[in-house]
Parts: sequence; C-alpha cells; structure tokens
Amino acid sequence: MLAIIAVTSVAAPQKLAAGDWPTFRYDAGRTATSPHELPAELHLQWARQYAPRVTVWDDPLNQDLMKYDRVFEPIVLGNTLFVGFNDSDKVVAFDTKTGAEKWRAYVDGPVRFPPAAQDGKVYFVSDDGFLYCVNAETGAEIWKFRGGPSDRRILGNERLISTWPARGAPVLRDGTVYFAASIWPFMGTFIYALDAETGDIQWVNDGTGADYLQQPHNYPAFAGVAPQGCLVATEDKLIIPGGRSIPAVFDRATGRFEYFHLAKYGKSGGSWAFANDELFFGHERADEYTRFDLKTGDALGRSKGKQPVLSDDGYYYSGDSVIKRPLDAPGETAWEIAVDANGDLIRAGNRLYAAGKDAITVIQLAQDGQPQQIVATIPVDGDVKRLIAADDRLFAVTLDGKILAFGADNVAAPPVIKDEPAQKKLDPQTEKFVEETLHGAGDLGGYAVMYGVQDNDFLESLARQTDFHIIGLSPDAQTIKKMRRRLDDAGLYGRRITLHVGEVDSFNLPPYFSSFTFGIRVNDPDTLKTVFESLRPYGGRVLFVGDFAANGELIEQAGLKNVHHGRMGDISIVTRKGALPGAGDWTHQYGNIRNTIKSDDELVKLPLGILWFGGSSNMDVLPRHGHGPPEQVIGGRLFIQGMDSLSARDVYTGRVLWKTHLKNLNTYGTFFDQTYQNTPLSIEYNQVHIPGANARGTNFISTEDKVYVIEGKVIRVLDTRDGSTVAKIPVPKDADGKAPEEWGYLGVADDALIAGAGFANFSQKLGMPHDESDQRRSKWRFTDYDKSASAGLVVMDRQTGKVRWQIAAKHGLLHNAITAMDGVLYCLDKLPPNLEDKLKRRGQAKPETYTLTAYDLKTGEPLWQTNENVFGTWLSCSQEHGILLQSTRPSSDTVRSEDGERMIAYRAKTGDIIWDKQLSYSTPPILHGDDIIAGGKMYDLLTGDVRYRVDPLTGEKAEWSFVSTKGCNYPIASENLITFRSSAAAFFDLSGDGGTGHFGGFKSGCTSNLIAAGGVLNAPDYTRTCRCSFQNQTSLAMVHMPSLEIWTHNDFAYDGGRVKQVGINFGAPGDRRANNGTLWMEFPSVGGPSPNIDLSVDGDIEYFRHHASRIDGEQPWVAASGISGAHNIVLHLAPKSDGQAGLEVAIKDDGDDAEEASNGNVSLGSSDLELVEDSSVQTVGLRFQDVPIPQGAKITFAYVQFQVDEPSNAPADLTITAEATSDAAAFEATTDNLSSRKRTKTSVNWKPKPWLNEGDAGEDQRTSDLKALLQEIVDRPDWKPGQAIALLIDGSGSHTAVARDRSKTACPRLVFDIEGRESTPTDIKERPYTVRLFFTEPDHNRQPGERTFDVALQGTTVLKDFDVAAAAQGPQRSIIREFHGIPIAETLTISLDAQGSDKSILSGVEVIAED
Repeated sequence: MLAIIAVTSVAAPQKLAAGDWPTFRYDAGRTATSPHELPAELHLQWARQYAPRVTVWDDPLNQDLMKYDRVFEPIVLGNTLFVGFNDSDKVVAFDTKTGAEKWRAYVDGPVRFPPAAQDGKVYFVSDDGFLYCVNAETGAEIWKFRGGPSDRRILGNERLISTWPARGAPVLRDGTVYFAASIWPFMGTFIYALDAETGDIQWVNDGTGADYLQQPHNYPAFAGVAPQGCLVATEDKLIIPGGRSIPAVFDRATGRFEYFHLAKYGKSGGSWAFANDELFFGHERADEYTRFDLKTGDALGRSKGKQPVLSDDGYYYSGDSVIKRPLDAPGETAWEIAVDANGDLIRAGNRLYAAGKDAITVIQLAQDGQPQQIVATIPVDGDVKRLIAADDRLFAVTLDGKILAFGADNVAAPPVIKDEPAQKKLDPQTEKFVEETLHGAGDLGGYAVMYGVQDNDFLESLARQTDFHIIGLSPDAQTIKKMRRRLDDAGLYGRRITLHVGEVDSFNLPPYFSSFTFGIRVNDPDTLKTVFESLRPYGGRVLFVGDFAANGELIEQAGLKNVHHGRMGDISIVTRKGALPGAGDWTHQYGNIRNTIKSDDELVKLPLGILWFGGSSNMDVLPRHGHGPPEQVIGGRLFIQGMDSLSARDVYTGRVLWKTHLKNLNTYGTFFDQTYQNTPLSIEYNQVHIPGANARGTNFISTEDKVYVIEGKVIRVLDTRDGSTVAKIPVPKDADGKAPEEWGYLGVADDALIAGAGFANFSQKLGMPHDESDQRRSKWRFTDYDKSASAGLVVMDRQTGKVRWQIAAKHGLLHNAITAMDGVLYCLDKLPPNLEDKLKRRGQAKPETYTLTAYDLKTGEPLWQTNENVFGTWLSCSQEHGILLQSTRPSSDTVRSEDGERMIAYRAKTGDIIWDKQLSYSTPPILHGDDIIAGGKMYDLLTGDVRYRVDPLTGEKAEWSFVSTKGCNYPIASENLITFRSSAAAFFDLSGDGGTGHFGGFKSGCTSNLIAAGGVLNAPDYTRTCRCSFQNQTSLAMVHMPSLEIWTHNDFAYDGGRVKQVGINFGAPGDRRANNGTLWMEFPSVGGPSPNIDLSVDGDIEYFRHHASRIDGEQPWVAASGISGAHNIVLHLAPKSDGQAGLEVAIKDDGDDAEEASNGNVSLGSSDLELVEDSSVQTVGLRFQDVPIPQGAKITFAYVQFQVDEPSNAPADLTITAEATSDAAAFEATTDNLSSRKRTKTSVNWKPKPWLNEGDAGEDQRTSDLKALLQEIVDRPDWKPGQAIALLIDGSGSHTAVARDRSKTACPRLVFDIEGRESTPTDIKERPYTVRLFFTEPDHNRQPGERTFDVALQGTTVLKDFDVAAAAQGPQRSIIREFHGIPIAETLTISLDAQGSDKSILSGVEVIAED
C-alpha cells in the first residue's frame, strides 16, 4: 500500500479512486501513472468502431503540435467510460463491461478535449465557450459556465462556435475545477478557478491576453497566452498549455500570472504538458518533450523519447523503445527495452503498457529481484494512440476510430459495435417541398440558416440535396433535443447540420455568414435588418412569406442597401447584391493598377475582432520568405497562390471555393528556390529571404469575373466562379516576328489587359552574369534584376485577348514603375540603380536614353515623355489629385540599391513637375488621400512637405510618424489603418492617430497579407515554413467590433512642456486614444514607448486588471484596471521649476543611431541598438545634432542615457570615442561608414552592469563620464554651437538599448552641463483644469458599504466616504466623477484616504486644461 501511495504522490496527492482513470493521463499532473493493477492476462471484451477523427487544424505543423482531437480521449469513473466527440458535439457514456451506450449529452459546439470526472460529476469544455458539469449517471446538466464575455459567435475551424472557444480543458484538484476560454489573446483570454460543486467563481484571470511580451524573434507585442490543451494542476501551480507555444504558468491559489517564456523558447510548443511538483514537460515537434523547471520556467534539457510517464521511481519515455530515466538524473538512461511505444505509454500498478501499430506491449517492472521484462503482447488491428487503465480493464483507442476494451474474461466473440448511419426513406412531399424551396437559393454551397425547425424530414432532405452546412434554430428545446439525436443517428449531426435553441432576436449569427436563410416570417424592420446583416454579400438570400408589397415596405423601413426584392409565388426573396457599401478591393501587387499600396475600404476600422478562422491549409500558399504576391480580394473572393496552384476562398467564411493546379507557374527561382525543403516539422531554417514579387511583381491579377495567371508563354484565364479555364493568351510576336519565351509584367486597367512581353534579362544584355556559388543563402538574388522588368509591353482587350498595341523597351520596363489611371499608361524605361553602379565601376556612364512616358491606353500613342530626372524604380498615381509620383522602392525585402532619397510629383496629364525633393524614406510610398506615407513618416502629396500632427498632450505641432519593431514585410494601408508586421500582426490607427498596436496571437506573413478589402481585414496564413511558435498560425478575417479592447504604444515625444490634456490609466497594459482626443497612457509603463510624464505614487499599492468586457459603463477599458492602496498620486503637468537639471540632446532622426557589422554593412533603421554584439561584433554610432555648447566652454559632466530594450546579464566592456570633427556628417548606409571615420584621441571605457529589466533607464544605463570626449570636440577652433557630435562605441558584450526608430522618447540622449550656465527658474502660473476620476469596484463579490474612502484634489476633499460599489450600483461598473476649475501650477496631487481596513481604489485620471 505504501508503494501505491508513493506512485501517485509525485504530482497528484489528491485522492483518486484506485479503479478510475478520471481525467486525461490519469491525474491533475497528467502523469499517466495509476496505482491500479490490471489482470495479468487481457482479452478483447468489446469494440466500438467510429469514423476516424478529423482534427481541428489543417496544416502538418499545427497537427503535430496540437494533437488534442486526433483520436478519442476517454476517461473512466466507476463502471462508465466517457468520450467527447468533436464532430457531433456531444459526450457519450458507455458501460465499461459491455460497451453499451448509457447516455449522450449534446452541447452547442464541438467537444474536442477529454472530460474530467469526480464525485459523480463529469466536466467538459466545448467550442461553444462553456464548461459543463453533468451527472455522471444520467448526463443531466447540473450547471454550466460561460468562459467568454458574451454569446457572440464566429466561424472557427469551419464550425459555428463561440468567439471565445473553451479550449483550456478542465483539470480538477482540491475541490476546484480550472479551465480557460479564448485562443486569441487580442480578443481577451479568460482563465477560471470554479467551485467544482457549484460552479461559483473562486478566481478569474482575464487580464493577461494583452500583456506586452517578447514574442518569437525577441521583439515585443501585446499578446499573452492562448490556451489550447489540457490544463495541469500541481500543488502550487496551474500550467496552461499554449497550443502552438510554450505553456504559461500561474499561481494556482490566486490565478496570478507567473511566467510565459514565449520568446525564450520561441520554437517550442504544443497542447500537452505533464508535471510533478518540481518540473514540467513541454511538448516539442514530433511528440518529443523538454523538461522545464517548474519554479522558473527555465529549460533543463531534452532527452530522447516521446510522451513520458511521470512516476515515483523515474521517468519512462516512449518511442521506438521504452527508456527509464532516473528522477535525479533525467538526462541519463537507467534501462532501455526495444519495443514499439510510438503511440502511447502508461503505467498501471507495476506494469507499463506500450502502444504501437497493431500491438500493445506489456512490460513488467522490476520486482522480487527480477529485472524489467516484456511479459505480454496484445495484438490490435490498428495504430493505437491512446491507452487508459481503469475498472480492471485496459482501453485502447486507434487512429482509425476504434475504442477497444480488454479484460480478464476470455470472450469467444467480442461484440463490435459499429457507428453506421441509419438509412431511411424520406417523406416524398418533404423532398419535393425542399426542391421547390431551393429554386430561390442560388448557390447551394456555404452556410444555410433555417428558423423554426420542426420534427420532420426537412433538414435531412436539405442536406441530401445541397452542399450546405446547415444551422437550424427553434425556440423549442425539446424539438432541438429530439432532432439532434435523429440527425446524429443519420450521420449528419455536427458534420453537416447543427441545431440550437433560439430565434432571430435571441441567437446571434456572425455577420455575412449565411448564403441562404429561410423559415421566418418578418413583421418588423428590425428583425429583417438583423437577418439581412447575417447574409453573405454578393448573393446571400433570405426567403420569407407575407404580402409582397408589405414586405417591400419593410425593406425600405429597414434601410437596407444593395438589396434585390424578388418573389417566388407567395414567398419574398431578398438578395444581398454586390459589395458592402464602403468596402474596397485589392487586385494587384500594390492594391490596384495605380500602385497606391492602399485599399479604399472604409469599413475596416478599429477595434477589430475575429469574424472567422481556420478551414484552409498553408500548404496551399507559397513559402513565407519567398515574398510571393499577396492575396487579391474582389467580388467576395480571396485569391491566393501556392507553389503549383491558385485557389479561391470566400472572404466572409474562409470556405475554400476552388483550387486549380497549374503546371507552369514558374514560381521556382522567383517565389521560392533551392533553399526550400518540404519539411514542415523541422526547426531548421527553411527558405532564405529572396526578393520575390517585390522585384518581379505579381504573376496573377484578379477581376470580378476572371483571374489572369501567367504560365510561361501563355496567360491562362480562369473563371472566378469555379477556377475553370476559359481562355489561354499566347505571347504575340514582336516586330521581328519572334515571340518571347514568357510573359513578364501583368496588370489590368478597366477593360485593358497589360502584359510584359518577355523579361528584360539584364544580366545577358549587359554581360553581367550572376555569381550563384552561394547556394546556401541565395544572396545573388538580391542583385538579380532579370525579372524585375519586361522587354516590351502588350496591351490587349481583357475579355477577348485581342492585341491593341505593343511597344519594345530600350532598356527595360521596370515592373514596379508601370501604372495606369484615367485611360493613360505610365512607365519607366531604364536600368535598375544597382546596375548603374556596376556600369560606373566599369568606367561607363549610365545611359542617356532613359524615359518616363505616358501612353494612351487604347491606342498606344505617346501623350508625353521626358528623359530628364529619370532616377526612380517606382511610379504610382493619385486619381483624386491627378498626380503621378516617381520614387524608388526601398525595403529590406527587395533588391539592393533602392535608396529612398528622392521623390518627384508630376501633373499626370501633362508631365509638368509639381515638386522635386530630397526625402528620406525606407518603405514604398503609400498614397493616402492628400498624403504620402513612407518610412514611418508622412508628406503632403501636393507639396512634398513634411506632415505634422498635434501632440495630444501639449497641443503643440509635432512631426507625424509611426513606429514598428520586427517585421520583414512593408506597410500597406486602407482608409482607417496601416497594417504591417511588428513582431506580431500589427497596425497603426490612422483615423484616430492612436499609435501602434497588435492583433496579438499570430504573426502576419513576410508578404504583406493584412489586407483590408471586402469590408473585412483579410489575413490568410502566409507563414509556411515558419519555425516560430506563435500562439496561432492559421487564416482568419476580422471585422469592426466596437466593444473590443485595443491597446497601443506611440512615439509622441513629450518635451516637458505644459500638459493640456492627458489620461493616466492605472494598471493598463498599454496606451489608448479616446474619442475626445485624450491619450490615455498606462501606469506603470509596461506597454512599449509612451510619452514620459513624471508621476509618483505612495502607499501600500497593488495594481489590478480585468478584461474590459467585464465592466459596464462609460469607457470600460479605463475602468477595467486600476490601483489600490494608493495614498498620494502626484502628476507633473508643467516643466519642473528647480532648473538644476543638465542639458539634453536626444537622437533626432532615425538614421542618427546606426550599427556597422563586422563586414562593414551599415544599418540605419534598426529598432534597437546592440551594444555591441549581434551575431558578430559591431560598431554603434550615435549622432547628436544641434548640440548647444559654446566653443571652448568647460564641460562639467556628460553621459549618454540609454533605455533597456531587451534584458541581459551578459558582461560588457565598451570603448567610446567621438568622430574627430567639428560637425559630424550624417551616417550613411555605405560600407565602413562608421569605422572609417577619424577618431578623437580621447576614449572612455564603460563597463555597464547587467540590464535586467526592459524599460529601465536609470544610472545603470548611463555611460561613464564623457566630458573629456566632448571637451576635445568643443575646444576645436572651428566648433560652433548647434553643430553635430558623433560618438562611436566598440568593444565586447551584449546590451540592447531602444533606438530612435522605435521611440523618440526612449532613444539615446546626450546629457551634459557646462560651467557657468545659470538655471532660469520657470515662472509657472496656476491654470484651471477639469479633472475626471474613473472608478470601478474590481471585486465581483464586493457589496456596497464594504469599501469607502475620501478623495482630495490639491488638498481639498472632493469626495467624502466615497463608496464605489454603491455609487455605481454594483461592482465591476464604471463610474466617473468630474471636477471643474481645479487650480494646477506644476503638479496635480490626488489624495486617497481609506476609511476602513479595505484599500482605496482608482482606475484612471483624466486632466483637461480649461483655458
């Protein structure tokens, strides 16, 4: 008995019945170790045969990391086996002795995870967002608990589910059941501890979804854990598997977040975790596991073998053999037995049971002096993937859908119970009625909604006659219950039909969801509007009865747009015609033929929430680093290219409409190359970066009726409805009677198809062959311009393919510089800049025959032409202003020598120059209304001048900019936002100037794939070959969701002047701009760059945070977090009056902090500064402009202040010198530009201490005193105040600081003072402010009268005995108290004085100057 207790005490001291297997892998630690001995001989007792499970995820890597519904995952309590079904939305109870069904319980979504059971209750989660507790004997519901904040539904993995599916499967321990809902951090993550008996909340953690954490690649984003897997409970910890990512760990008693090492182990992850009280095992690829220290989360190593069994005497690993490893030396091998244990391994009593293909092997562990040995082999027909030992039986689950029970009895003919659909003849009248109804349906695919479901054959007949996935609704729960069973027996439930209790006004369907809705009678415009909103654009239909004319009046009263009202007998047919009003398209590489890099979509605006996700594999998409063409969106369809295919998907549901294989796409060598390997489970680097479509351009163009795809010598024309080929257009012969080998450029303008007749092939033409010896890194592809231009252009009628006109190029018609507008085609005929440089090195001048030409699109007649100022590689058009823009196309992911230094704007009709300016930009220029957006800056399209914004804090004019961090695509825009990759999928809020934020939980592709079009933000999975364990990797779409949280960081550079308007949001994860213009900043600062306003707090303080969906009232995102226990809060709103600080000069421009690698390459646009090792030792340059030191002035002190970007405890030994010049020139991205500069005689050594916390900017982040360095510069006779000083840092070590490109406020600052400088006291006058205080009672159990406190402003009590719960009429409700005329000179002081034992609370403070 003592030995049995020891077996279970390692991870699960809670008492478990010996004969049960009540949860996944037996106990709360998921140890797979049971004390229950099974009979020595085991024989098949019964079998149940079902169809193989269809896993939730689509692509190979997701299927490997998240195996949770690959097979049945049964548990046993007493004499009952419980199994969840992911296809028919139920849990079924079976008799363990006979296999007979006892009961089944249906719910409103797939059950993808194993249940858990104790004390006569069974607990399970569903994608409907609920945790269910049912009676183990009957299946009757005892209670259920919704994990998400509402009943909002979406399409998830092709099923109608909760926006916040419950995929954190329950674990039971000490009378508490733990579970989690939501897999998308930016939608909120909800983790619960509930009383297992009553379902009452013990604690909830709903504030970690937006944590500003380091993501894979070690760059931060707002994105926390995404629960997917079976939760694990140890004595003190709650472990939350992160699906694709590493688990997160929380305090089990309180729910407090402890750690989530997402970046540190950025290629680890999976949905399984196992633990004892000292370490946990985290899933890796191919079902291997790494050991982690439970206290710290640090990796302890990985040992050969698969799913380990955690026991009191060691760890047993499965795989091609069973390996025992000692507890105190888990990296070593105690013994090994060769046996197929690739399926599963468990321990029951003193035996191990190893599952493999076609057999289960029984291993007797050492006892009575006998060593471990194989004692039995049980033959099995199938590949066994799960074993459980309970009720004196061994249960096995096979990959092909069998559940097998083995026991001591030798059953002569074990029953095999097959799940075979019941075949029945349907009522002929019903079938005919369905057939007649379908005359009004149009498309018979997609999703259909039927209201008023009855107990008849209608739904089954509808499923047989169509390809619809059908949602049935009825207010009668009994009808739904009966029909679920009936349709399940027919093999249709879940797979084709799902039923729910509800009506139009009580069951929320996603917008744009239904292709066909019927079964309703509409009597009011609101009902019709609700139904219409759920219809799919471009043809979604609703049928309803009633007087035709009266129905027409209802349509008019509902204010429906783009609607067609037809009839079929006495039935009205309302069709949603065409596009959503305000939606836009994306049909070319850069959005349209005008190359604006902007969608005209007005509907996509923040906040954005999930509309659908999943349903397609990234195996039908090009490898990410090949930078293939982005998706194109038009007519409600999304078109995307694979390595040998083109597919179309429904924009509004993600449904794959068709996929056409194409043999001659010629994607190899252009969109992927020899560095690609078809090894989706490998963590080896796969497919190096190549320019791809950024240089070549797209090879397909979409219109509403046709898709044009280049296949070598022909353009294949596909029908957008089904992908069938409707025409092939060959390359025409040129003037010499020769036809080029293949088509080059491709575009469509109105009714014209514009195509490149052959590639320019510059390397052959100029005799500049490529050095292709570096096959491992493909670096030559960044100087391969052969496919970046066409040798000629052909303009055709796009419907017939008839050639209208064609021209030949003198040099090459650059693909990125072909554009059209208002019947005119514009193009550049020239060499790429890099080839000009090569000619120059040969001693040859660049040709003088370059041209910029405007052609009549119909006739080919040149309308105007110039050969002056032809410098660029890019042309784009503003239709609104009739402007043609010439520039280059700089970005990190295209060919070299795109410098981004000049732009010219022309009048498109005449070619007259409007302006010609030297401008610095690092990304392709976006044309957005009156503006050009490039390189994080904005310019006036009409003048070329820099655009300014109003600083929200001071009201002063400030240069417009936005920031991003890690990302290898380029920004693209729509009316309301800019999207790009910034570690995770990211955006900049254009409409509100609200800063940079993230759609945390997934990353966008290396191709710019976050495209606003069709009224949704499209995000097809363009991450094929990515090795990183981002929380999710799948296709999705988003729509405007006003109630959702949204957090940002921003680069407003507060200069210490008087603050006119600001909000302080205590405990929040980041910034947010309110509708009234107030910039709310989090305190303490945890969410990236923000203006640095001086604020201090004293008291016994704690911070709290909930998800904003918990809070009712005004601005719930402010009230959702707060500070408790504060006594005095002092906020500085004016310059400090002491005048004793030194002078400061911050890095002014993004290019003024630079890094030069050991090979001499200089980077000017990094978001961080590695001091000084970043894969190799480098030189860091800091250039400070406008330094206001008089010539010869005596410097009293000087240092550079850094802010930590990434923590590091590595030692560093740095040497700082300055450039020996009186006015340091700007850094340039030319070889050795930093290291070649002449240095000062003086140098300063600096050995910084470890930088332990991100965001620190204190004494440890200051250099040694640099006064001697600066003195040498300012003593030069030609030094003048206002000139520039450049510092150069060399040495060894690795400390990472924030760069100017990431933050204007946190970038390096030169701080100094000079002898004799007199401080000038600031005369600060009092001014009246309005102060708004935001409160909420965060504790949902807190009642009025339990917490009271006084509030004073500037020493005057403004609230006496303030009771937040009473004033707000309950907890978790926002309440605001507003005070006018508060006099503030320099600081606002808020005093909070608690009147009892409970602490004061405050969520936020907003101050607005009244003058």
